[in-house]
Amino acid sequence: MSHVEPRWDFHPVPDPVAGLEAAYQGIHFELLAYGNPRLNERLEVRAEGPETREGWHRVLLVTPWTAMRVYLPQDPAHPSGLPEPGSLEVEDDGRVVTGCEVELVFDGAVRALEVAHDPRVGHHLTETLLPSMGAFQDTEEALGWARERAAHRDGQGGAAGASAPAEPRRVSRRDLFRGLLGRR
Repeated sequence: MSHVEPRWDFHPVPDPVAGLEAAYQGIHFELLAYGNPRLNERLEVRAEGPETREGWHRVLLVTPWTAMRVYLPQDPAHPSGLPEPGSLEVEDDGRVVTGCEVELVFDGAVRALEVAHDPRVGHHLTETLLPSMGAFQDTEEALGWARERAAHRDGQGGAAGASAPAEPRRVSRRDLFRGLLGRR
């Protein structure tokens, strides 16, 4: 049996916003094919940014199933601040496993991020802002909420003492039918 060298699989992504939108639009089509019930079809895949600091691009990304910030290295051959791939769990081919957690310093703060991989952009690191998007009526509303949530996480959440933006109100199926039937 031959030894496989552990590795990161970052790809060059000249335009992080367009690259991530294309990759996650591809994922969206795959989820549609499976009839995934978590998809909010009122939303589209949309990315904003990037913020670029300390060798990394950070992009805000809203999809029909989640809102997140995505980190891509400026230099995919030499991503700065990551653990050596040999210190992480790897696939049979040596690639770092999707789903493992890593820490990265970005904008002076340590970020706990999850490793993701897509063949179109390679490895990328994600910070989930909201795991379910069902409560939003449109992409602009979801983006506005994600911007506020991201600013709050960065310590820029408005007035002193202001709390994080509230998560969108979730309506249960029972409440929905009560509302439709005019019962409270």
